[in-house]
Amino acid sequence: MVALTTELSGAPRLIDRTVRVPVSLRVTTSMPDDLPPILELGHFDSLVGESFVVAVEHRELRLELTDAVRLPRHSRRAQDPFVLHFVGPPEPQLPQGIHRLRHPRLGQVDVFLVPIGSDDRGVSYEAIFN
Repeated sequence: MVALTTELSGAPRLIDRTVRVPVSLRVTTSMPDDLPPILELGHFDSLVGESFVVAVEHRELRLELTDAVRLPRHSRRAQDPFVLHFVGPPEPQLPQGIHRLRHPRLGQVDVFLVPIGSDDRGVSYEAIFN
């Protein structure tokens, strides 16, 4: 609904009219050809020990995939839940959030990473898919 106003005698007045405006809404999604529409454990389990690259602060960091594990199923969904663990350099630490990871065989994938600790190897990150 759109409210129209007019000025008569210098003061704005509300005109009591409803104007219907046709609206067309188009939602499009696109996935790159090299990215599977639903990520599964099988896309990652053969990549354990390999590096993924993430761009941060005008440079690239390498994160090593250290673990890819199936989690117990908790719903009737077709996809099995799984968790990925990465380790990266001590600095800079990536903030919790969505990061675009690149891998030569997998391509680019946006993953929600959570820093879960640090040790002498660097900062550990976790990504849960459920």
